[in-house]
Amino acid sequence: MSLARFVSGALWPADDVAAQQGVEADELVAPASPSLWRSQLNAGTLGRSIRMVISHIKEKLQKYPHVTYTTTEGHLQIPAPSPTGFRVWIHERADGCSVGFDGWHEEFTDADEAVNCFAFGLSTACRLRVFSLGSADYKWQVLHKVDGQWVADSETSLFVFPFWRGSVQRDLQNDIISAA
Repeated sequence: MSLARFVSGALWPADDVAAQQGVEADELVAPASPSLWRSQLNAGTLGRSIRMVISHIKEKLQKYPHVTYTTTEGHLQIPAPSPTGFRVWIHERADGCSVGFDGWHEEFTDADEAVNCFAFGLSTACRLRVFSLGSADYKWQVLHKVDGQWVADSETSLFVFPFWRGSVQRDLQNDIISAA
């Protein structure tokens, strides 16, 4: 499953120069080309673009000075911006990236898809539904709007959880990027 079908590069605001030149924000993220992918794979440079994802995100985050984040080698994390928000993180590897929203996560081999998914998690276009048993979270669903209704798209869950406790669900949403 790829969140790319409803995640667009338009979530990140256009660079000032691009905006002045009338470039649409979604034009700033190049579509993946199978021939480019094959050429990068054959040349051994495919992983190079993946390893630049965190630096690209850090560059984009400069437009949000109020956002705090932590980085370590190959990892960037933005804590929940409010009690009703959720943590967004990305982990780079040579063969791809993992993007996560609290306990939910998705694997990506395409750098643009990983960046767009990360931005989606920061936006008002995304919700995270968290299921808990007692004080233990055990299932996370990513939701997006379809015809005005929030719809679950992707899910991550734990195999072992305290099933004997009562289940509670809560919906979380970040508002760092407005998807209006």
